[in-house]
Amino acid sequence: SERSQPQQEGGPLSVRGGVREHEQPAGLRARMPTIFAGSPTCLWLHAPEPIPCDTKLTLWLRGPKTLRGVISERDAPTVNIEARFAVRIAGEYTLHVEDNTKRTLLSDTLRVSPGPAHTASCSLDNAAASTDGRSQVLRAADAQGNRHSVGGVAFQAAFGGDRCTVHDEGDGTYAISLPTRAPSGPGQLQLWQPVTADSKVDAAVIELPIFVRRPPVKPPARATCTLLDT
Repeated sequence: SERSQPQQEGGPLSVRGGVREHEQPAGLRARMPTIFAGSPTCLWLHAPEPIPCDTKLTLWLRGPKTLRGVISERDAPTVNIEARFAVRIAGEYTLHVEDNTKRTLLSDTLRVSPGPAHTASCSLDNAAASTDGRSQVLRAADAQGNRHSVGGVAFQAAFGGDRCTVHDEGDGTYAISLPTRAPSGPGQLQLWQPVTADSKVDAAVIELPIFVRRPPVKPPARATCTLLDT
């Protein structure tokens, strides 16, 4: 088993030995795990036939970010390769493995999803807020700043000492309705995720500045009475 630590593109490339043409390795098979941005990932590659000791392999991970790992000369023929990496930017990537003759041994796509919601990285969408500021829209994101595109986070919020109503829209946004007696003027919307004994959610409580406008004053009621001759 060999390990490859992918580096950023442009890093040093270690080249040792050569490879005889009749010893060209067969294609590789990959076991694709679920990958989340910012979390260490272990990717296992398997060769149906042992790869000769003097065959140098280069692993590329290309997408919003490019990573590279090199496996050069080894003590024994290789069957399993363990590639460890952490990708900070979510998106679609291409995994490409080639030998020192540039022959492709594996080319596959993998998806890096946003990591768990990080409360301090979430933000309010000012353009989506109501005119009076009493309805806000929260956009969820992970610790790397990758926005969520699905719901499922149990956010809670409060303003002016009273709890707000939070509705999961299912697309990574959350509609927040302020309490009816929310004071007018500038204020801080408190936001957090509930923590339980067995949960691993972000326990931070953050404050987001908002401005609540005073409800429009209704004009006094007017009534008209017509007197008729009796």
